[in-house]
Parts: sequence; C-alpha cells; structure tokens
Amino acid sequence: MDERMLRHALMEANLERFRDVLDAAEEPDWSHRYLRNRTRLLADPFGWAKRMARPVWKRAARTAACVLLACLVTLGGLMAVSPAVRAAVLGWFHQVQEDLVTFINPKRTVAEDPPGGWRLSEIPEGFVLTDVSPKESSGYWRYYEPGTGAWLWFAVYTPEAGEVATNVDGASDAGENHTTVTVQGYQADLFQSEGTILLTWQNEAGYLFMLRATDFGDTETLLSMAEGVVPYEGPGVAWEMGWVPEGYEPMYRDEGAGAVQQVWVRDGTTLTWQYVTDPICPFETPEGEPEEIDLRGVTGWYWTAEEEPEESDGPTITVNGEEIQAEGSSVTVGGVTIITGGSPDTEETGTLIWTDPDTNTTFFLEGALDRFDLRDMAVRTEETEPQLSPPTKRAQSITGTAGGGK
Repeated sequence: MDERMLRHALMEANLERFRDVLDAAEEPDWSHRYLRNRTRLLADPFGWAKRMARPVWKRAARTAACVLLACLVTLGGLMAVSPAVRAAVLGWFHQVQEDLVTFINPKRTVAEDPPGGWRLSEIPEGFVLTDVSPKESSGYWRYYEPGTGAWLWFAVYTPEAGEVATNVDGASDAGENHTTVTVQGYQADLFQSEGTILLTWQNEAGYLFMLRATDFGDTETLLSMAEGVVPYEGPGVAWEMGWVPEGYEPMYRDEGAGAVQQVWVRDGTTLTWQYVTDPICPFETPEGEPEEIDLRGVTGWYWTAEEEPEESDGPTITVNGEEIQAEGSSVTVGGVTIITGGSPDTEETGTLIWTDPDTNTTFFLEGALDRFDLRDMAVRTEETEPQLSPPTKRAQSITGTAGGGK
C-alpha cells in the first residue's frame, strides 16, 4: 500500500465516523458573492490571491475605467448612426427635406480663441475668384472656371450662426446619395447629385465647413481641397480707401484676416473694392487686353468701360404696390432708411487690378468710373490696423448653383 492509498483510506474512515453528524446538519445558505468568489478561487487560486492583494482604490479605479470605456464605445456607435447624437456632442446636425439640406446648431456658443480666418490652400488650375465675403473666423469665397462653367463655393460658419441651409441641385431627395467620409480626421457628410457635390464637416471647436461644387464632377479633388483648409492669421496689416469720388455712400465693409470686400453706392450703382493677401488664384477679369497704368511705382492693369455710364435718377422700390423713388441711393419707408444698389452694366464698368509686392496682396477695384478716378482711388489706399467683421449670428440660406449664375 502506497501513501496515496493510505491517505484515501483515512479520509474514508473519518467520513464514516462523522456521517451521522454531517447528515443531521442543514445546508448553509451561501451568498451569491461567496459562491462567485469560491468559483474564482477554485478556478485560479494564485490569480485570485494576487487580485485580493491589490489595494481597494486600485480595484475601484479599474472598475471605473471599464465602465468609462463601455460608455465611450456606446457613444461612438450612436454618433456613427445618429446625426442628433453627433450634434449633442459636437454642435451641428443636418436635416434633409427634398433637395434642401439644413444645418442646425442649437447651442449657438461663441468659439474660444477663434483664428483670424479659414481658407482653401489650393484650387484646381483655371479657377478665378469672383466674390469674397470675409469675416472673423468665417465668411465665404466663390470661384469660377470659365472654360468649363464649374463653380466652387467655400464657406465657414461659427457656432453662433445657428442655422445654415443650402440645396443639392438636381436631387429629389438629397439624403438618397448621402455618404460619410473623413476630412482632416473628422467625420464629414457628402451629398451628391448629377450636377452638385456638397461636402460638410465640423471640427472640435464647433466650426461648420462647407465646400460646394456645381458642374464639377471630381469628388477626389474636392476631398483633397477640403484636406487643405487651414486657419489664416493674415499679414497683421489692413488697408482702407483714402478717397472715393463725390456722391458715393458707404454700403458695407466685410473684413477678415488678409481679405476685404468693401462696397459704396451712388444713384443705385455700386463701386466694389476687394483685396486678398496670399491669394491662391487670380481675380476674375473682364474680357479683352488690359492697359498698363503706373500707380506710383506699382504696375496696375486697367480694363476700360465700353460705354460711358448713363445718368440715373436712382433706384425705385415698390411698397404695397406703390413705387417710391430713391433720394440718391436711399429709400425711406416707414421711417426706416434703406440703402439700395446694384452692379453697373458690364459695358459701363471699368476695372483696375494691382499687387503690392511687399505683402503679396492683390487689389481689385471695379465700378462705373473712368481710369482717372480708379487710379486716384488706388494711389490713395492707406495702411491701417485690422478690424475684423464679427461672424454671422443669424440663419443663412444659400440656394441655387454654387455661383448663383453668371
């Protein structure tokens, strides 16, 4: 008989000796916690002892980390399938009604430490800048490709804008061809129709970015342009017009980092001045060859008007079926003065473009004026401190084609 058999025989003898006592005892009411711990102990005695040796605070921290991870995974899944959940976390969500896409930010919070502005850093060759409305950390830029008729429209909105609406031309339901892509590490919404591409995304600061194209079918190029959107602080200097011809009244001035659009009006006809520092493409210019003009050491390029501007009595506005004649460029209705104006006819428009080589800033000046007035305005531009226009704080509606026609 070996030791194992002897040990087994002794255990059987002890069990037989105390069988009556064990049979008479009641089964203990073990708690579920005890049973779980006993199961873990029997399954892995050494692992159980190691866990029990850990301090209580370490065990609590481990449990909290597991709960947090589960919550993050769940939230990530909800954000992937629900625009409303994404909006609750990031700010903006979109709603689709037929071809209309509306972006809503119910928080309307003010962005902290906003950059001077946002810009595209590249654009396909052949595009020209047709319009710009820069503001602090926001605004829009519009580009046109004369050879193909394609339009590109880039806009940025701060959370304060609250609501922005645009449409996807040619789509009966913009949501049918909606997909999600990634732009600069952020989830982006891509809407497509036969003639329109709309790409939107938002960053962690709550800025809403829109890149919209019509008659431009290269989605990959559009995504590449979106990746190149960067904040722009500008040169730290701005310019103002030191002189305008008599009779012109200021209409508005939009100023962003390194970019301005300013408009005056006289007898319902506008005079437009724009400039952009470090432009990615030239301004749109009239047809024909320009004339070279000296602007006190700087070369300017002038496109002459084909016709002399006609005299105008000013615009009229219809109120309750009655036409009201403007006094100059202003119409007073119910005690409220409205300044009205429109672009001059193309045949009556003179255009002057020049570049400041020290700051790489290109200036654009256009109106129903001759070369002498335009030249005198150009040489009287004055440096000043930047005064950025406040960002849009109201709902915006951008419909029709990206360029609004030509």
